Amino acid sequence: MAISLKHPETRDIKIISAGSAFASFLLGPAYFAFKGIWLHFLLYLLLMVFTAGIVWFIYPFFTTGILLKHYLHRGYEYM
Repeated sequence: MAISLKHPETRDIKIISAGSAFASFLLGPAYFAFKGIWLHFLLYLLLMVFTAGIVWFIYPFFTTGILLKHYLHRGYEYM
């Protein structure tokens, strides 16, 4: 299931799919750096140090929610 979001002013469309969690699993914290979500990039790195890398397997479960919250905070709306 994919979630489509549209910015009302710029008409930019963002699609959050289930593949984003898989990409987060493959790329780790770099995924959030590519998306420009720097707080979660730094949090991911910090948690990797304290959990000896176990967070790599847990963080992807929260990726869809993180992306959705990030875009809604930036002004995007559901289509």
